[in-house]
Order: sequence, then structure tokens, then C-alpha cells
Amino acid sequence: DLDMTKGIAAGPYHMPVRWRPLTWEHNGETYFHERPISTPQTGFSFVSQARASMPREVGGVLWFGVDDTYMTVYSPIYSSSTQVPHNFAKGVGSFTNFTWDSAFWVFNFVSNYAYPKFSLVIDDVQREQRRLEGKFLSAQENIESTALALHKESKGKSIDFLTNYSVSAATETYTSWKKLGEYLIYKYMDGTVKDEFGKIKSPGYSPEFRAEIVKESGDKLKLLKLPGEIDNEVFELAQKAKTQVEQKDYVGAKKSYEAILKLKPEHAEALAKKGQLEEMLKQMEVLHNTLLK
Repeated sequence: DLDMTKGIAAGPYHMPVRWRPLTWEHNGETYFHERPISTPQTGFSFVSQARASMPREVGGVLWFGVDDTYMTVYSPIYSSSTQVPHNFAKGVGSFTNFTWDSAFWVFNFVSNYAYPKFSLVIDDVQREQRRLEGKFLSAQENIESTALALHKESKGKSIDFLTNYSVSAATETYTSWKKLGEYLIYKYMDGTVKDEFGKIKSPGYSPEFRAEIVKESGDKLKLLKLPGEIDNEVFELAQKAKTQVEQKDYVGAKKSYEAILKLKPEHAEALAKKGQLEEMLKQMEVLHNTLLK
């Protein structure tokens, strides 16, 4: 019941967010959408890691990310840093001024491209997310060991080292995410999906969403067969039914004649043959039950 990737509001590609307003009216009644934990309206978020067992220059880290928490990358910014990474700095773009130099806008580009194609795109997003965060987490012990050794020699050297690392990690995050956005545009252009060899596939809509389209449109979008196509299909089914009778596959033959009648309800021969087969099968069932007594 709590899975927001399901239902018509999730769209054809199972989007887990709902656009605002979260409350709305229909036929005089008020309804609401659930608010996801990872909301698209997030500006930034962080996980604070504070360790009293280390010098304060080393022990405090903000794992910092911009935009939707589900789509972000948490890169390490040490609390002793004396420099803000350029692409995350105040004044690089604004809320009303898009620029590719801004990490905020790059992350918003990727997430907003991913939302409407969520089930197709999310694996690519999370693969890069895991790669970056995994790299930063695995490097943390060595980075801090180096910083602690430098701290014994000079607090300033330790601060400079951690500042450079924080800026480097944030810059790599920004650069990688910009490349990810460019890759997504290439891979998912015009409703298609390209594999690793550039071969194009067309995923279409999910079965559930196609069912909703049929429910809404009725027979308006139904692909009708031309009279000649129907005649050819009836002929092939009749030949198939004849072969099935010769092979004593009476149930299969009955189904073939039923298929003919779906195409041509008044087909006299199919009606007669279907009736004969039904009577034969009924008599066989009676004989079978008699032998069992």
C-alpha cells in the first residue's frame, strides 16, 4: 500500500514522486497525494559525522549533497575546510539562473530527466551514485590517517590537505554527474533505449499502463484487420483445424474453429464443425465415465 511506484499517478514508468499540489479536488471531494520521504523540492541535505576521538579538524565531516536525497551523491566536506568547491559555491548560478557550472542545476537536470522515465533510468543513476559514494567511503580511512599524521606535524598542513581533498571530491562528483546527464540524454533519446553497442530498443509502456490506455480509448485505437487479412487468417486456421482432426487433436481443432468464429461469427462451416466436435467430445466424456464404472 505504501509503494508509490504503483498506480496510475506513477505514470507509465513507475515514478515514485507526486507533483504538487499534494491536495486536490474532484467532483466536490478533496483528495491527497502522499509526500515521499525523498522529495524533489529538497535544496540540499547532509549527514553529519562527528567523532570526538579525533582532532576536531579531522573528526568532523559533512557528507553533503544537493537536490533530491534519492538522486544525490553525498561527498565528504571536512568541517575544517577553508575553501568551498567552486561548483557548490554561492553565486555560481541562482534559483532563477540555470548554469552548467552549478552542481545544484546539474543534479536537478539529472533528477528531472529521470523522474518521468524513472524505471528505465534509475539504475544508471544509482550505479554512478554507488560508484562515487563507494569510492569516497573506501578512501576515508587512508585520507584521515594521512590527515592525522600531518596534524601531528602541523595543524595547518592537515587543514590544507583536507580542504584540497574535500574540493577534489566535490569537483569529481560535479564532473561525473554532468557526464551522467549527457549520457542519459544520449541513451534515452526520443523514448528509446540504447544498449552498450548503441543498438536501439523501444521499451514502450508497462502492461499496466497499456491496459489503462485501452480502458480509456475502447476500440478507438484497436488495430483492425483488412478483409483480405481476415480471409487469409481464416483459411490458415481451417487448414490447421483439418490437420488437428486428422491427428485426433479434437480439443485443438475446436479451439481453431472458435478462433475462426471470432474473426467471422457467421462462418457456417466453422459453426457446424465446432458443434460436431463439441458433441463428439461430450460423447467421449460419457464413454470415458462409463468405462470407469
